[in-house]
Amino acid sequence: MLAALRGQRAFGALDPEALAGIASVMHVKAFSADDWQDDIDGLYLIIRGEVQLINADRRTEVALRPGELFGCGTLASAAGAWSAKVSEDALLARVARTDVDALCAAQPSLQCFIAPEPTVVADAHQAQPGLNLLPKSVRALINRCPITLPPDTSIRDAAKLMSEQHVSSVLIVSQGRLSGVVTDRDLRNRVIAQGTDTSRPLSDIATPQPLTMDVSDPAFEALLLMTRHNMHHVPVTDGDALVGVITATDLNAHHGTSPVFLAGEIYQQHTLEGLAAAAARVGLLQQNLAA
Repeated sequence: MLAALRGQRAFGALDPEALAGIASVMHVKAFSADDWQDDIDGLYLIIRGEVQLINADRRTEVALRPGELFGCGTLASAAGAWSAKVSEDALLARVARTDVDALCAAQPSLQCFIAPEPTVVADAHQAQPGLNLLPKSVRALINRCPITLPPDTSIRDAAKLMSEQHVSSVLIVSQGRLSGVVTDRDLRNRVIAQGTDTSRPLSDIATPQPLTMDVSDPAFEALLLMTRHNMHHVPVTDGDALVGVITATDLNAHHGTSPVFLAGEIYQQHTLEGLAAAAARVGLLQQNLAA
């Protein structure tokens, strides 16, 4: 899977950590020749074989080969309804429709090749920023792979890594299982305020056995969990695998579609790609304000 992503033009320029995160949301499936799909319900990457795209009036056919994309977010989907026919046995990797926008938001460079589907304010749930979380899953809130450390890592080394990686938490993993979490608040309250020796192991200041959520859980439940327990970081699992951490900031980015939040996000950007991604949300803000 990773080799296929590295060889694809849109994904190939991303760093290994980003590729690993994308691979974790892709599902690989084999298709036989002459398999037909009228409703292309995701973004597909052809790993092996050949697929024919056929437009609605059956007059236009386009042959796609390994390394090419089709489905949600591609030019063909923007131009109208297309069907897909497997012309020779194929292996395809699929990203669910609901994850395409999240990928584009997390990796703005992908928007040069994949266009997020336009958001239309159709009802009160979309018009009211506080209800934008209702149709989303926790998976849509994940922006990057988790930073994990063994429990005997020194507090100093952990703090240095958090600074270098620009993250506000690290997960402690022991024998392949999550055993604790350390946040920037822990560093303030349990280290700096108490004068704790920073050579001590990270496990000394960790919150043990933290509450977690599954990627398939509704995103709104993450908001409820953080509110009830006064939490700002929640580890996310996919079965037994750790796949990320969602923060209060991640939730604000989805349910806090407000002028204040968006202005702050634009101000914090230091790259052209980041600025373009933030500015792209101005249209949604205008729709919410007008609704």
